[in-house]
Amino acid sequence: MLLSVVNKWRSSIERCRIPSMNPVSEQKSDHIELWNKVTLLTGVQHEVIVALANHSTRHFYPASQVIFEEDAPVAGLFAVEQGTVKICRFSKEGREYILQLSQPGDTFNDVAAMDGGPNPATAIAMTDTVLWRISRNDLQLLAHQFPSLSWVMLESIARRTRYLVRTVQDLATRSVRCRLA
Repeated sequence: MLLSVVNKWRSSIERCRIPSMNPVSEQKSDHIELWNKVTLLTGVQHEVIVALANHSTRHFYPASQVIFEEDAPVAGLFAVEQGTVKICRFSKEGREYILQLSQPGDTFNDVAAMDGGPNPATAIAMTDTVLWRISRNDLQLLAHQFPSLSWVMLESIARRTRYLVRTVQDLATRSVRCRLA
């Protein structure tokens, strides 16, 4: 009788378990594949990708959830696996300025992750979003271990700086009417 009850109990527990979608090795392979697709990391050695994958953690954010806020302590470097993330700032009057929309394969919060300062903007999940996060400390450790990682990150910051210089120049040379349109 007791054996029958135990077997029924085990059977009900087995039905309630949620099976893993991928075996652990496939999850790790998928994780490495995601970091391999990150635009920022184009051209780095496979061992750098594996190291990033091993030091990052997966996070899920439902649509409209704030991932981190402007001026909060550095949240780390994020890579988008799925969904869309809005990177924005708010004026004192509450007006929102969208700086970037990050899609799968994009990274964001690079500046804070590199300089250790506060997050320069607010990140909000626009859709249900899956992100991989690597802490500033782990990123710093890997940059020392793999100089090629440091170099691609410098190149990325340089590209963004060029873009911002062009944008500022474009805005500065337009008339007030054009800037406000």
